[in-house]
Amino acid sequence: MRRSGKIVEFFSNRDDWEETAIFVVEDDPQSGTDHVDPHRIPALVISPWAKRGHVSSVLNSQANVWSTIEHLLGVPPMTKYDEYASPMYDAFTTTADTTPYEALPNPIEFEINPAGLPFQAYCEAADFTTPDAVPRLGEVLWALTRPGEPFPHHLSGADEEDEEEEREEAEFYRDQLAKALDYARRHGLEVRGYDLKP
Repeated sequence: MRRSGKIVEFFSNRDDWEETAIFVVEDDPQSGTDHVDPHRIPALVISPWAKRGHVSSVLNSQANVWSTIEHLLGVPPMTKYDEYASPMYDAFTTTADTTPYEALPNPIEFEINPAGLPFQAYCEAADFTTPDAVPRLGEVLWALTRPGEPFPHHLSGADEEDEEEEREEAEFYRDQLAKALDYARRHGLEVRGYDLKP
């Protein structure tokens, strides 16, 4: 997420910014549930047409996000779920604000987990370069933020089958990223910030 502001800054300075919409949703909470409802996840809409500073109380799901994207692009729905889901009308306005975004510098030095803190060894061995490659991260975060409280396994919905599926997905992502990095290097493209763990 530390580069997200720079990504938005880049797109907001392009000539086609007025025709752009960026949707940011959580891929996988890694069994780390929200403190209000385990079904709730963060979602951001970034666009000249998005309402600035607006917090929506409308119930949306991933299907609503897909429905919105499909309506914007003028493409048909993929499944019955997005076909019957409403677009995220509440997130948008009819007046565009094309002011370019300026990313703020991160005031906190980026470290995954400094030495001497709880779970430092766990985090140092973890592979944060690809999605789904850090098993049971939700339990680690819970232990750090709520020491002494038992992890609510009954809310996470994760089981051994899910963990095996995540391991397979992580391996797939790692393989695809390795191919992309290899392609970039072979074609003289600059690659920064990636150190794939074996």
